[in-house]
Amino acid sequence: MLDLYVFIHKDRLEEIEDCGMKLSLWADRSISSNGEVKKYIASYLNPRDNMIKYKSPDYKVVKLEVEMKYCYVAEGFFMDFNSASLSGDSLYKESIVPAKDYIFGMYRKPECLIAKTILPEEMNIQRDGALSFPLFYESSQSLYLSKLMESLREENQSFDDAALYYYFDNLARKGKVKKEMDSSNQCAVFSLDNGCRPIVLAFSEQEVLIEG
Repeated sequence: MLDLYVFIHKDRLEEIEDCGMKLSLWADRSISSNGEVKKYIASYLNPRDNMIKYKSPDYKVVKLEVEMKYCYVAEGFFMDFNSASLSGDSLYKESIVPAKDYIFGMYRKPECLIAKTILPEEMNIQRDGALSFPLFYESSQSLYLSKLMESLREENQSFDDAALYYYFDNLARKGKVKKEMDSSNQCAVFSLDNGCRPIVLAFSEQEVLIEG
């Protein structure tokens, strides 16, 4: 079973409580493949992935327990992706994987696609107050960024220094902090205007070359 979450308007709770969520009525994703169009109900792996509805008094979180064989996961970020050279629709379709193959933290904005009708007994409606079911991570985006940072640290021990160096270097270019370089010791000192102690960061010769 896979725990998934949808947001239902408070005026429609009785409807799904009695009848469930029929795929033909509740499908909000249509994916064409090999000339065939398949419909899915889009859901979240974590309800905090949609903070607007999560905080809205007009919507209620409904937890679903669905067999994994009916579920697929896609990178929902691509639904709104616009680029002159890349198609968001194509990227979205290419990102779709069976739920059994999805690793938590793999996508920044994962969207689970359900290919079946949701029965009333597969739902748990959160009507009022705090969530009655536990969430083991803050949001999919925070998990994605955390795993990406950890992966980069494993590949490069100086990653933290490099990332922070370019962050503060960008602030220095905008005149928001003062930057002093010590090339002999491969260090940079960034002084903030708020009275905090200076920040010392290391940089490599390659980073100096990139900077020009």
